[in-house]
Amino acid sequence: MTNDITKQRPKTGRTLREDSSVINTADLQALNTSVLTTTPLAIDAVYTGATNDSLTIFPVPAMAFAYSQSDVASAATGFLIEQSDNADMSSPSTIVSATAGAGALSALAPTAITKRYFRVRYTNAHANPQTTFKLLLGYTSATENVTTVTGSVTATLSSQAFTNTILTAVEDTIAHTIGVQVKGVRAAAAGCTAHRTSLTAPDLLGAVATAPGVLTGSGGTFADSTVAEGNLPASPLYGAYIIRNGFGVTMASVVTAGITPTVNHSMKVTIPTAWRITDADAVYEFFLSTDTAPKHVCTFTAAQLAASATTRCTCTTAETPVVSGAGTAAWECYIGVQGANAQTTAAQFAQSTAYTIGAISPVVTTGYNSVDLFVDAQQTAYTTTAPQLTLIPVYLNDKQGANYHVGGPIPVSLLSGSGQSFRQMWNLTTNGASVIILVASIANVTVNRIDVTPTSVV
Repeated sequence: MTNDITKQRPKTGRTLREDSSVINTADLQALNTSVLTTTPLAIDAVYTGATNDSLTIFPVPAMAFAYSQSDVASAATGFLIEQSDNADMSSPSTIVSATAGAGALSALAPTAITKRYFRVRYTNAHANPQTTFKLLLGYTSATENVTTVTGSVTATLSSQAFTNTILTAVEDTIAHTIGVQVKGVRAAAAGCTAHRTSLTAPDLLGAVATAPGVLTGSGGTFADSTVAEGNLPASPLYGAYIIRNGFGVTMASVVTAGITPTVNHSMKVTIPTAWRITDADAVYEFFLSTDTAPKHVCTFTAAQLAASATTRCTCTTAETPVVSGAGTAAWECYIGVQGANAQTTAAQFAQSTAYTIGAISPVVTTGYNSVDLFVDAQQTAYTTTAPQLTLIPVYLNDKQGANYHVGGPIPVSLLSGSGQSFRQMWNLTTNGASVIILVASIANVTVNRIDVTPTSVV
């Protein structure tokens, strides 16, 4: 038996009324949203929703979403939507799941249905029975053409009153799932994020925009290894390095003064303590040759260099790094050949674009199409150095799910023109799951705080 909510076929090209502040029950039913149950569950009890046939959703493909609210948490990943090729839901697979929390609204994000039949299932936790419970399931065609909705949903559905929380959830789902922009949807103060405070340095590898220090800096080494390997000449050799990550590269380091090794001895190279970057995607590019602007010779990851006390890092053929054999000391490698490629004077090494997120917590923007960005800054000192600040938003790649990608830089001009204040605000388009605000460059400025408010605008 199929659920009644699949018997309503939304009309292609349906437009919800733009001239009313209320969306009625019929409008919501056209979006196939229904409260399935409000009956509390006993300890370990399971609610299994009726089976829905995705072929009754026109036009296909379909997406499903769900919300729950109870005074008791669910079992681990006990709140889920599952699908099957079989009408009896045999051999089901889970398309989205979560552990529903106690008290607060829990959501299963809109997810594509790839098999014919689907349903929602909820398992209560082992510890306590529920005293309150509400479960909502919704679905829509991924191609449904629904346009602007004005106002808030205040209707009832299936003779059951929605709580304000459920109403907000439905409103957000409409906005997020099928391209509707809900006029005036804005996170309450509790939903805003005090994103970052007390910022005085850019978010770059090494936390500075200048070149990394020389290899012979504190903890660093650039010297004859006394090991016979490779084919280096007995001539002055110059060394340098850059560090890169998924965003870009640092400037080329200061070039280390020429060192003449014994012929056919490798050079021992150790990264200075201050520039040992442990970010997961950090990579070191080494330059070594008789040129005063040395040429690129090889690449090692930060992880390989950090583990070189266990496994040796060696390069005796240009652009062919080898990680093998007994280790020596951490953060060092042995280079026995000159580079023949890009020099440290190449344009790409003239500025730092190696942004780093580190431990910054992202602002969740799911269900919203923009954010209001509030920046409170001040000039650090009234010297001859002009205040300068550039922020840069980075957005989560929703498909890949881990990497952030850079948006357009935001130059913040302080007191250098009419209307320019220490406290400024911007509105940024997001349309994704999360955003982080980084400091691209900063001079003689202290950013007291950055606050972010998710919002949707028409």
